[in-house]
Amino acid sequence: MNFKNYADSETPSVSLEWETISEDERISRLHGLLNESKFRGYFRITRAEHSGFVYVIFSSPIPVSKRGTLLLDLEDYFKMNLEPGISLWCEPLGDKNSLRNLRGIQIKSVKD
Repeated sequence: MNFKNYADSETPSVSLEWETISEDERISRLHGLLNESKFRGYFRITRAEHSGFVYVIFSSPIPVSKRGTLLLDLEDYFKMNLEPGISLWCEPLGDKNSLRNLRGIQIKSVKD
């Protein structure tokens, strides 16, 4: 097998246009593209930073075995159709375990 080594590859960066438009405009463009795709209904975009970081949450429950593939496919779709420097990130969810919540244990995220 012939494997390509990506360690020395240049990381794509976002365009000047992406950096200068407002976050609302970036989110609007991403949602427009999302609504035209097979990914419609699976994700909601929460943030789109000037650096190219795009944060999403799942709109509906997705089996764990399919989440990674869906996220990678969506990131590739955005890179090919909108901006090659986009990196997709999934927003962390809070702890939903009712037993831990009853004991008073809290899991703090970076945002807290």
